[in-house]
Amino acid sequence: MKEEQKTAAEYVKEVKRLRTYWLILGIIGFVLFIPLLTLIILHDNVATFILFFLLFLLLTISLKIRKRVLQIRTILTMNCDHRKYTEINLQLVERPFYNKIGISNYKNYFQAMSDYYDGDFVGMTGHLEGINLEKGTLDLKLQYYNLLGNYYKESNDLQGLKQTIDDVRALRNQKKFPKRLIPFYDSLETIFHRHYLVLTNDKKLLTKLFDFLATEQELLKKVSIHFEIGRSYFNSATFAQAEKHLNYVIEHGEKTYYALYAQQIIEKMNEEDWADF
Repeated sequence: MKEEQKTAAEYVKEVKRLRTYWLILGIIGFVLFIPLLTLIILHDNVATFILFFLLFLLLTISLKIRKRVLQIRTILTMNCDHRKYTEINLQLVERPFYNKIGISNYKNYFQAMSDYYDGDFVGMTGHLEGINLEKGTLDLKLQYYNLLGNYYKESNDLQGLKQTIDDVRALRNQKKFPKRLIPFYDSLETIFHRHYLVLTNDKKLLTKLFDFLATEQELLKKVSIHFEIGRSYFNSATFAQAEKHLNYVIEHGEKTYYALYAQQIIEKMNEEDWADF
């Protein structure tokens, strides 16, 4: 069965199965660690083999879990199916991998993200308010501000966006900022820069949007940039070009609000039978 054909339930079942294996091996390793270590000190080769074999199995399963999580991520980034992605993750946020606050925080985050791509900004802000940022992980905080910045862009709130940018940069200035999060932080800087250009109606907006488009790899981000380009052409009454980019959004945007809004803009153009100036 191809990965893209798997249902949400199948993804959840597979990840939970791998997690169960990992937990069982972890418990076995914890129970046997001291006895095995004692035997290793006494130069017992069998004990050495058993210990390293357990570590090998734990590492292998950890890598498989990570691989599956990255594949699940493509459901959002490459297939633009935010609802399926949310459905999967809501079922994977559970003990013992998350504590009580973590479960609440991440469930609110995934619901907020789904609301955002549905265009339900009221629901999104409600779920964001339910996140305990003070006790949230750094990764969650960056994800939180990513959604908040997107919301401010759609709400035409330049001051809110500026504050969000300041908050994200303050996180980056923390001591010992994890290297694994630097690529995500850099992507946020790029996204927020794009949002800023849109809200300030930068005179070189279209040129810069095309520059962003040329280097973007994820389909969902491409859809969002095509949407901004199409909307920019629409606002400048260049309707043939607007329709071209908005049709791309409709074709690839699945059930995201980008596709819905793109369809609404095209319907407005058709109703008025506008032509390019």
